[in-house]
Amino acid sequence: CGHVEAPVSQLQRSAASHPSTRMRKCARESVCAHLKSGDAVVRAAGVLALPQVAERGDQDAVAALCARLEDRDPEVRRLALAMLPALAALGDSVAAAAVTARLKDPSPDVRWAVVEALPRVLGKGDPRGLAAVQEHLASADLGTKVRAVQMLPLVAEQGSPEALAVLLDCVHDESYLVVVHALEVLPQLAMPGDPRAVAAARALLQESGASGHVQRAARRALELIAA
Repeated sequence: CGHVEAPVSQLQRSAASHPSTRMRKCARESVCAHLKSGDAVVRAAGVLALPQVAERGDQDAVAALCARLEDRDPEVRRLALAMLPALAALGDSVAAAAVTARLKDPSPDVRWAVVEALPRVLGKGDPRGLAAVQEHLASADLGTKVRAVQMLPLVAEQGSPEALAVLLDCVHDESYLVVVHALEVLPQLAMPGDPRAVAAARALLQESGASGHVQRAARRALELIAA
């Protein structure tokens, strides 16, 4: 094929202008060569290019991208997690194992990328997605906890008793910001009329010490859940 040293942008253009099976295979092999470069910038470019030169479900391409989840550079790992759902078929066992293996990644940005990738790789409602969010809810960092609350509807189905139990714990968090965001998410997770959700929102609405922000969020949540 003769394109191993070609710039990634050139490979993308070649694959787009020559959509034959042979050309796509050559482009994919060339991009995969970039993934093994000693330069992290080149590897990152290869990660971004791979979904454009490989078909969804291509197991060789999926394996090549999964290998980058072990990359020594955290930005390459993060990008690989972001690109993997574009290549892996939903429920792909190789991709699922590779993504869940990064749950304890030392980089917080990579761990967030795991949370965002999980429902797109495993499917919404997989317990591993909820477990990943719970890891972040245990953080002492307020911003991390708020973001984790916002992620709950992305990894869990509406009506999930496990996810709702996690969210209701957040409704009683010591930070009013976590409480407000939990109330905003509540109608997305609780089924209409759910007695636990209604009771939680009503209790905060009636709580004399609750801030105005919390009471407004509780009122809105109650309107949506009880509707």
